[in-house]
Amino acid sequence: MKYNVRIIVFIILCFFMVMCKDGVPAKSMNKDINDNKSNVSKFDNSGLIWKYGVACKNGEAIYLDPTKLDRATLYLSPEYIKKLKIKNAKIAKASEISFEWQNGNYLYVYDSILFPEQDIDYDSKKKYSYKIENESLFISENGKKWDQVKIRIVKDFSPNFKKYGDEKVYMVIYFGCKWFEGEYEIIGPL
Repeated sequence: MKYNVRIIVFIILCFFMVMCKDGVPAKSMNKDINDNKSNVSKFDNSGLIWKYGVACKNGEAIYLDPTKLDRATLYLSPEYIKKLKIKNAKIAKASEISFEWQNGNYLYVYDSILFPEQDIDYDSKKKYSYKIENESLFISENGKKWDQVKIRIVKDFSPNFKKYGDEKVYMVIYFGCKWFEGEYEIIGPL
């Protein structure tokens, strides 16, 4: 009997050694986080779960990594714009946020004028720097004083994504710092 138990334990250990490399499941079992950026949840070696560019830990969103987004632009959600209009706001601050990382880590923020029928972007481009440190995203106006971005998932549409033409909305996130805040859509191609 002891001999049979040892054989079974040996077989199980051999199975796990074949399926894992350096304590990490083999790629056939766990997709590489760089394969198809926006494809469902992905895990990395730090214990983070990635969902469409949002790093999650213990079920909570902790930061956004712009380099992991399908589209490098976030847009205020229509529902959030409706909330602003109900409050009689005339301008939607940071209605669009675009990230750049090829020539430095920058984000550009654009405001919109709110009208009852249609909202209009206007030339209000503001440039900020961003950095990721200690599993947090920070934003700065001058590259010296940094403010940590607060983030949470408002609505996750997966697997039934919300569609706009040839785009789909993966999720809506709350994204806020001392200069602006709002609920933004993370989008990607169909």
